[in-house]
Amino acid sequence: MLHLKEKVQKDRRVNKIVYLLLLMSFVCNCQNVQQDDDYLITDSFIHTDDQSEVSLTATNDNEYVIKLLMQLRDVELTRNQYTVDSLKLSLNIIRPGQFRDDGFSNVFSLNEYDYLISQKHQGYWGENIISNINSRTKNDQANAIYFSKPIYSKDGNWALVYKSSMTSSYVLVLKKENNLWTEYKTINNTITSPKVKFRSTKS
Repeated sequence: MLHLKEKVQKDRRVNKIVYLLLLMSFVCNCQNVQQDDDYLITDSFIHTDDQSEVSLTATNDNEYVIKLLMQLRDVELTRNQYTVDSLKLSLNIIRPGQFRDDGFSNVFSLNEYDYLISQKHQGYWGENIISNINSRTKNDQANAIYFSKPIYSKDGNWALVYKSSMTSSYVLVLKKENNLWTEYKTINNTITSPKVKFRSTKS
């Protein structure tokens, strides 16, 4: 009887170890996927104009998108559906007469907000991304683009990015299909944009 009890306890310990290893593997895999997507997104959406005149700022804080998501979450928790829909219409999240948007509207819902907000980031782009973008810049007076670290939906098929230059700023909504990221729509600005120092990152 004692031998059987020890065997059960040993099996439980082994199961816990296996579970932890699988969990660590899953987390690492998710991080690697997001890093790959970060690279794909910056590579695709920085150089939308003349490639020789654009450079990427080193910082990539996503505080603006986080504040926007927190604002939406608070409204959904405290207001009626009419107020929620009115705000989403003003932001261009939904369009008049179309309140379901091929899965996109589910991203801006109470089921997603906490997950999106948990991706708050303050930091810098990795050297591989900076080098990839700025190696194409041919002069030191390039128009610097501020591009926040993307925030991904639970299913990994949507991303939110704050993009700002000397002439414009907005939140990009990106959609992933067949491993390619495309621009789905832009969200209107309703809160104060972060102060960004625009300067070339070329040495």
